Amino acid sequence: MEIDERLNELLSLANTVDANGDYLFAGYQNNSAPFTRSTTGSRDTVNFNGDSGVRAIQISEVRQLEVDIPGQAIFMEIPSATALRELTTAANTGTGVIAPASVVDMSAYVAGDYEIRFTAPGVYDVFDVGAGANIVTGATYTDSQNINFQGIRTSITGAPAAGDVFTISAGQFEDVFSIVANLSETLKTNPNDTVRNANIGQSLADLDAAFEASLNARTQIGGRLNTLDSQRDDNDAQILQTRSTLSTLRDTDLAQAISQLTLEQTTLDAAQAVFARITSSSLFNFLK
Repeated sequence: MEIDERLNELLSLANTVDANGDYLFAGYQNNSAPFTRSTTGSRDTVNFNGDSGVRAIQISEVRQLEVDIPGQAIFMEIPSATALRELTTAANTGTGVIAPASVVDMSAYVAGDYEIRFTAPGVYDVFDVGAGANIVTGATYTDSQNINFQGIRTSITGAPAAGDVFTISAGQFEDVFSIVANLSETLKTNPNDTVRNANIGQSLADLDAAFEASLNARTQIGGRLNTLDSQRDDNDAQILQTRSTLSTLRDTDLAQAISQLTLEQTTLDAAQAVFARITSSSLFNFLK
């Protein structure tokens, strides 16, 4: 589908390099691609490998200007009502790894805190923490197969042990790659009209938030460009003044300058002599 090609194009743009070969959105980790694909279970995701560092350049003796924006703020931190957060309990003893969860059915989605609890190595329950009850009981676990409940989809890889717990709860941010991928999945799977309309509506709302994040970044860049233009004018004025001063020094006629200096020195000597004679007169002595 064309939307999948657009997703690939978006990933390529996120890994854009500048004229020096540095990745624009990687923060201080600009020698390696900040965004890479990975697969966990049944989910393909894009991971951010950069950091939040912001490089700056010196534009005057006392002023620096930031020259980039961390990719995490533009691509990975999109506010979304369906953002989810996954957590593997530290006390787990198995090798299970949970994949990023996503809402695949907005018409059935119920926000809340859920736990995938393994009662045996191949059996799990899904527990609704808020309701205090199971919503799935005794389900059979298959490595990397989808786990669906309350409009949410995730998967687990590896071999969870009895007593292992994986938590899924409401988050704050969704990444733009997942937003586009979710829209693509909705269009590909052709769910019923109710599910399709609900999913597309949420995807459009998330895309609006992504556009807003991009617009905020452009606004920051525009402000920095205005600052740079203003400082450039100041620097040009200083350069012009410096060149004028240098020109005055370099273009001076030395013979004329020496004659002028001699004349002024003679005038000064004469004035000092007259002043000394006047102050030594009897009238001035009387006035003292």
